[in-house]
Amino acid sequence: MKLAFVGAIVALAAGKAFGGLGPENVALVLNGDSPDSVSVANEYKRLREIPEGNVIVLHHLSATEFINVEQFRQEILLPVLKTIQSRGLSAQIDCITYSVDIPYSINIASDVKGKPMPQVLTQTASVNGLTYLMDWSAKGDIAYLGLTTNRYARHFLPLPKGSDLTTDEQSAYAVAMSQYDQHNYRPAMEGLSKLLQVPRTDPNIAYNLACCQALSRMPDDAIRSLRMAVAAGWRNFGQTSSDPDLASLKSDDRFQQVLRVLRGSRIDVQPGVGFSHQVGWDRSGEVDPSGFHYMLSTVLGVTAGRGNTVDEIIQSLRRSKAADFTHPAGTIYFERNGDVRSTTREWGFQPAADALNAMGVKAVVEDGLLPQHRTDVAGATIGISDFDWPKSGSTMLPGAIAEHLTSFGGMINKGAGQTPCTEFIRNGASGSSGTVTEPFALQEKFPTPFIHVQYAKGFTLAESFYLSLAGPYQLLIIGDPLCRPWAKRVEVKLKGIAEGQTVSGRLTISPSVLPTVQVRQFIVYFDGKRTTVSQRGPSLILDTTKLPHGRHEVAIVAETADPSAAQYRSAVSLNFK
Repeated sequence: MKLAFVGAIVALAAGKAFGGLGPENVALVLNGDSPDSVSVANEYKRLREIPEGNVIVLHHLSATEFINVEQFRQEILLPVLKTIQSRGLSAQIDCITYSVDIPYSINIASDVKGKPMPQVLTQTASVNGLTYLMDWSAKGDIAYLGLTTNRYARHFLPLPKGSDLTTDEQSAYAVAMSQYDQHNYRPAMEGLSKLLQVPRTDPNIAYNLACCQALSRMPDDAIRSLRMAVAAGWRNFGQTSSDPDLASLKSDDRFQQVLRVLRGSRIDVQPGVGFSHQVGWDRSGEVDPSGFHYMLSTVLGVTAGRGNTVDEIIQSLRRSKAADFTHPAGTIYFERNGDVRSTTREWGFQPAADALNAMGVKAVVEDGLLPQHRTDVAGATIGISDFDWPKSGSTMLPGAIAEHLTSFGGMINKGAGQTPCTEFIRNGASGSSGTVTEPFALQEKFPTPFIHVQYAKGFTLAESFYLSLAGPYQLLIIGDPLCRPWAKRVEVKLKGIAEGQTVSGRLTISPSVLPTVQVRQFIVYFDGKRTTVSQRGPSLILDTTKLPHGRHEVAIVAETADPSAAQYRSAVSLNFK
């Protein structure tokens, strides 16, 4: 039922320019046939005050670990989306988070249907990736495989220029990359060159052409294509310097000059913005009503195989909630070593550390595999296939995001090999991630080092991951999506109503915030359902004569006017008479 408010009101249909993230924006999905799933979901609901109407219970799932894409659509994604719509929550849900015993690894072969695919576009996706890319996965549109599909992710500055690939050009690109994988370099080069007849926003096209040309012993063309890639925004010094496909260029002075340019390039990243499912994004990462729409997604934990125990997951969620607004007095560690898992992201280590230090958040780039004997690990980006955290003697602080670029980080099944990302959760991290199949050490499939910069700016854990992830279809993201250790602590005060009050007639509610921050809008929720928006109005009028009698919750959410669009709420339970 819609609340009757009078005052500085904008129509609900107007939506919100940006979003931020709060409990009313999270749909909590659980497996109703699993006691573990129910236990974890109930604790998360309690911790984060997730409204009852946002809890979605699934039954009769085909599996709890692996599933095919059609089963995922019919048993999970479409029922969840239908429930959100039927409950009138479409305007407010910005994140779908899954409890344990929901399949996390999805075989997408039936969507691909035998179409030629590059070797790096392997046919296994994560539950988070396909949920985030729901506008495509719900229809079986394999555009979700794209490694630059996430336009919400922040771009390097200056912003990319050029045109995106059309659907037909994407198919042609896939064919060319398949030929590249099969060592048929001549047709691959012809296909890639044709795509580059006009400037492109994706520097990978020119980089892949350079690799084909280098393998074909065409150094002049390869150098020209590399320079084209750099001009289009290619910044990955680590991959360029160690790529075996470019080995024939190593002694070429022009190649060394390209490496010097990459190493010396100043790396600036587009500022982050708060997320909203209602907002579309263009290819430059700017708001566009006709742009791409997404849905944030994490899993709260994984208990299958090499996953965590229910107790470990619940303790992690409790630590995450307690970490909010604490501004951890710790250090973000970037571990540099010769492993390709580290060199793939090394380009961003020092720029990210510099940005963090400039914000007053301590960050260091060091040579090693893990931080050693550190008691202040507030976050870590490492790159190594196997690790033993307890042997490092280091301690993770509450709220920390720690993750490693490795082939099987998100393959939690027993016998998969390499250390899974669940080990970070076991040892105190609030968030981690890993791909659910071999990713071929591609930066686009993993968060950039700037995930820690976004997090330190006050964005939630879920926002920070997706602000830093270009191609999310294979990444499993574990953690509390609402965790925000570096957000500013703000209290919403409500004058005119009090907890447990019995009310009748017309009431005036005057919301305010302490400390004073600029508020873009106040959002009103009645029993967890978004009702109306007031743009910084001095007061709201609640007419209880038009509402059902009995006990109800009214929550007022203040959304800040800064780029993070952070949300702060105050909720009271009232008895309507």
